[in-house]
Amino acid sequence: MLRTVNRTNAGLMIDMHHFHRARDNPADLDALPREWFHFAHLCDANVEIPTRRAEMIRIMRDARLYVGEGGIDVAGILAHIPHCVYSIEVPNRERHEELGYAEHATRCLETLKAYLIKHARHFETHGGSASNRAATGIERL
Repeated sequence: MLRTVNRTNAGLMIDMHHFHRARDNPADLDALPREWFHFAHLCDANVEIPTRRAEMIRIMRDARLYVGEGGIDVAGILAHIPHCVYSIEVPNRERHEELGYAEHATRCLETLKAYLIKHARHFETHGGSASNRAATGIERL
């Protein structure tokens, strides 16, 4: 579809949870044109993928985890994505009810920063310029 529309404002948004749930292979991203990558939605979830639709929807809407807290190989996916905008998407009803929205948002940012720092070496060995991307992303966050 992106080849057909051939517009610079049309591209891909890689959502970590959907990518994981679909059992997609991060290496497959290498075959796509780099300019197609516009956004990455960052979150985490349990490694087990629910089989019940209602449970899948509940997790996506109300129970995503802080990056690094679950079983999604976020660093492994990001290593195959060129520099793009990162967006934290962690809807978690229990956490915002317990912590409040501001504290939940703060923890989303803090855990993402810590994760990117911890996995910067993974970017160096798998993605070349991704280590620079991680450092740059941290500065902007």
